[in-house]
Amino acid sequence: MEFVDVLLIHPPYHRRAGSGIIPPIGLAYIASSLEIKGFSVAIIDCALDCGSQTPAGLHKFQQYLKEKLDTITPLKCIGVGPTTTPALKSIYVLAKTLKKQFPKTPIVYGGPFASMPSQTPIFFDLLEATALIRGEGEEVFSLLVEALHQGNIGEPIPGVSWHKDDMASVALVKDVNTIPFPARHLLDIHRYRPSLRRNVFDGPITPIYWSRGCPYHCNFCVSPMLRGNRITRRTQANLFAEMRECVQDFGITGFIFYDDCLFIKSINLNQKVQQFCLALREEVGLVKWEMEMRCDAVAALTAETLYVLSDSGCHQINMGIEKASNQHLKLLNKHLTIEEIVAACQKVRSTVPDIRLAGSFILGGPDETESDIEATIAFAKNLSLDFAHFYPLEIYPGTPFFAQVVNSSQQPTTWAYHMLEDEENYWGEILYETEELPGWRLLELTHRAYDEFYNRAEWLERFAATTSGEVYSTGKTVVERWCKDRFHLSFDEAESQLIV
Repeated sequence: MEFVDVLLIHPPYHRRAGSGIIPPIGLAYIASSLEIKGFSVAIIDCALDCGSQTPAGLHKFQQYLKEKLDTITPLKCIGVGPTTTPALKSIYVLAKTLKKQFPKTPIVYGGPFASMPSQTPIFFDLLEATALIRGEGEEVFSLLVEALHQGNIGEPIPGVSWHKDDMASVALVKDVNTIPFPARHLLDIHRYRPSLRRNVFDGPITPIYWSRGCPYHCNFCVSPMLRGNRITRRTQANLFAEMRECVQDFGITGFIFYDDCLFIKSINLNQKVQQFCLALREEVGLVKWEMEMRCDAVAALTAETLYVLSDSGCHQINMGIEKASNQHLKLLNKHLTIEEIVAACQKVRSTVPDIRLAGSFILGGPDETESDIEATIAFAKNLSLDFAHFYPLEIYPGTPFFAQVVNSSQQPTTWAYHMLEDEENYWGEILYETEELPGWRLLELTHRAYDEFYNRAEWLERFAATTSGEVYSTGKTVVERWCKDRFHLSFDEAESQLIV
């Protein structure tokens, strides 16, 4: 039996075809911040071994959890996160199992879902919460653990809610350079793998962040709900020191930057990108990496900058494209134009064809018709992308679109009760439905988008040319599944290697 002060648990989610499994770096940040204060910590990443929210999958998760919890005892509290709305079914099973196994141990939740004020009652009424952390928990969690240990439940702590009517302020770390590097030593780091569309690597990978926050306010995104338009960025020296630690201590040579926007369009964008890339190559060495970047910023890169990007080890740029018309981009509050999207794709493809391009597209939304979705599919096919991911418009509590869809006469938490009762929706998303585009039709059109994009000779040829033989073989099987239904994997499929 292992005894620890704090047990941190990453709840599983329903896997999608080709989705991969990524280390819960947020929990690892919390763990290192607790360790430096002298607390002993363990992490159970349930997503490594459980990946289905079908009834059979949830039963397996419950049994798995009981076996894990029989081997460890948390002395001060249990932390659960990051919480997301699609994982509600798993979180519910986790909450009830924890309460039965450790009836007197406080349970603390964090993550995007727990940070939305309107959703606080769900955690206290349904999920056995003792407290919630709203926002960033690295500095707050140790204060909370001390308060719990001293029996001071209810002690005012910035960012902490103690009951369902407690609308705490959002906790933000002012100087991210002061946070210790994530406790990767608590994770089985070599079991993780990227999704098919992100897999440009040939060894262990990790998510990594240079910045927090996003200056934009897209109507479908929860990011501005936490930081507004504020961005905080740590020093390059701090970032590169973490990357060197990953290489030297863990053998990690693949890095996925999950910053909302690693670089932002500005007058000196090209200078900043070139300086970063040259410094990365000098300070870290030869590694492979990829990033998220807006199309307007990519379109503003010069040929020289793109060459420097490629030489530094950048193998893929992921872009949120979303729509095929300026009108619908405006309805998303995207602050992006079709002309910028086309320019970005053409520039990268013609200048550095070895850098892969991936784009995401949203189907459905205000005033959208089937013909609009058909136009989006055609647009995606004409952009010379290596990968396109299509999503029905999924809405999240706290976003403007959620407020549009939820009936004013309903409580903003009503969806959770419906979701827990709905055994058919095991992937857990809330869709933006209209009379013309109900949920079932959005999903049909999404499957059609995958079929039209990937069942093309030119795509298969480029995929074969830019992918290792092993990934190509598995990838063809995954893509065939995408063309049928990417989201509703059966229990057996979710447990299989179809996720690779």
